[in-house]
Amino acid sequence: QRLVRRICPSCARHRAATPVELAWLRGAGRACDQATLRSGDGCDLCRSTGYASRCGLFELIGVNDSIRRLIQSQASASEIRACASAAGMRPLRECGADRVLDGTTTVEEVKRVTMRVSD
Repeated sequence: QRLVRRICPSCARHRAATPVELAWLRGAGRACDQATLRSGDGCDLCRSTGYASRCGLFELIGVNDSIRRLIQSQASASEIRACASAAGMRPLRECGADRVLDGTTTVEEVKRVTMRVSD
């Protein structure tokens, strides 16, 4: 799990997603050619940060027989992740993309807390 900052409700505004943000959303499993996203301009309530409070992003792996066998055989994390994904596990970034699309947080914030070397 990770905590991301929520966009401040007092200074939030809607805007069109940039091509870079759309590419990130597609990479996070959300196919979209255009999107309206929210961001905070900064105000006294959020101390000019554009964010107020936090919400969680969650990645939950349900242990089924296949995953249990992989764990017992000391399989690599990537093998376990692949099996969990096939069984329906939603990665943190996918959960984060949903929070971006529903206007809770920003792409930058999700990228910050789910950092990968390739970003």
